[in-house]
Amino acid sequence: MTGSTKFIRAMGIPRVGNHAVIKMICENAGPRGYIHFNLCPPLKDPLQCHSVETRDGLLRPSNPEHLEKIRGEHDLDSYDLVVFSYEDLFLDAHHALANRISEPYEDRIDCNLFITRSLPNWMASWLQQRLKKAKNNPDHAFNYDTNPFFVTEKALRVFRNWLAHMREVDAAITAGGTAMTGNARNIGAVYDSFYTDEAHRRQIVEHLGLEPTNLALPEVSTHGGGSSFSGVKVTDPTQLDVADRWSHFRDNPYFVHLMAILWTNDEVRDLCFRHFPDSSHILDTFLKTGKTGEMREAV
Repeated sequence: MTGSTKFIRAMGIPRVGNHAVIKMICENAGPRGYIHFNLCPPLKDPLQCHSVETRDGLLRPSNPEHLEKIRGEHDLDSYDLVVFSYEDLFLDAHHALANRISEPYEDRIDCNLFITRSLPNWMASWLQQRLKKAKNNPDHAFNYDTNPFFVTEKALRVFRNWLAHMREVDAAITAGGTAMTGNARNIGAVYDSFYTDEAHRRQIVEHLGLEPTNLALPEVSTHGGGSSFSGVKVTDPTQLDVADRWSHFRDNPYFVHLMAILWTNDEVRDLCFRHFPDSSHILDTFLKTGKTGEMREAV
């Protein structure tokens, strides 16, 4: 890239590998580097985000000195790549792409990057993260032993958003990175393939219009708590069993029952077998053995 700045909007719900995908993309930004606005608030100024990452380090807008530096020194056009990332974006009528999600930069978005992950491994990581948070900050409502219906409502709500993102990834990949929303190209990324297949990492970078220079798996970020299961103790990405996260819950009747419910959806199974064939065959075989457990009753 020579002088032009590319704006990418990255969208994926929590625990689908957003940060790993974005870090790899940023490593291919170009000589002028990148700036990543992490956890942007939908329909607001992205500079109100949770944190800002550049090759110069990490800044947090909640810190007045950092915010002044972000607004005063970071001329976005001085970078090759600007990334606005969203994890709290519900792709429904309110937050749909038809709305100006990234005000006041909406008209500068060059690519929409949708990120997804296989259903059982994503759900296991999401549930594990919620349980870790509840352990450190007790949430008596979020307890599948005593209040399974509340947990189910939360899980199904975020699952519906997983499915909305999954549909966008499927459409983008099917179109080969040529589909458009307004003036922005739609690109799909599948974390499972991203983790195991350099060709998929190359495809993502090229579809974004970047020059592939570093397609290695990035180290696990220490920002945001790291992995759901190992936290920040493991930073070597090759040491993460990302394809087998669901097995940590295979003997959990609540988790298995929830998977069995979601797996009855024909669209879900079709999308999963298309994009995550290995985990889908394993899950399908497991559920059809009759080991589906029973929903625990609230007491």
